[in-house]
Amino acid sequence: MTQKIALAAAVAAGCSTTAAFAPRQVTRTYVQSLAAPPDRILPLLTPLGERAWADGWDPTILHAAPEPGAGTVFVTRHAGRADTLWLLEEYDPARHRVRYVRVTPGSDVTELAIALEAAGADRTSATVSYTYTGFTPTGNALVDDMTEEHYAHRLRQWETALNHFLTTGQLLRATH
Repeated sequence: MTQKIALAAAVAAGCSTTAAFAPRQVTRTYVQSLAAPPDRILPLLTPLGERAWADGWDPTILHAAPEPGAGTVFVTRHAGRADTLWLLEEYDPARHRVRYVRVTPGSDVTELAIALEAAGADRTSATVSYTYTGFTPTGNALVDDMTEEHYAHRLRQWETALNHFLTTGQLLRATH
């Protein structure tokens, strides 16, 4: 079903229709080590839960499914870039999983899947996978830029911020 949603979103967002255009896709995965059990972490991976630990994360909820629920639709805004539309496609507390699909018009469709697994009494192993699909030259540039090194760097920053919140209860301010 994820591929159908991604395809529909890409079409709705205005895919490149030139015959010479070839969309590119890459999947990247990183495993984080987090300082709390999965039941404590999963609520922090919702659109509103992420505000507690991710500096600058401020989604606008367009449709709120029963909290925290699959079907929530929201938008994020970033200076100098197109707004990104997100769908919380899966939120599964029993399996400690969350999955999103996001569309940035004129650029890409990205799928984000996170699976949490207990790694001791107060530790979690979080497998975070992003699949980036460019549907325009701009999107393909994003795919090309998402090297293993770049992706790992981004996910280490995320891991540091989340662990800081889990251990201190405080938001770690990003340095720019």
